[in-house]
Amino acid sequence: MRNSHEVNSSHSYKSVRLDIAATPKRADNEVMQSVANRLDKH
Repeated sequence: MRNSHEVNSSHSYKSVRLDIAATPKRADNEVMQSVANRLDKH
């Protein structure tokens, strides 16, 4: 169970990094947007 969880996290982490590498500005905007949303909720 623990190993499969680690594999899943690692896979999604790599996917996110690939997305960021492909579109750095769009990814930056999405990150800032999600941070702003979290701050608004709190």
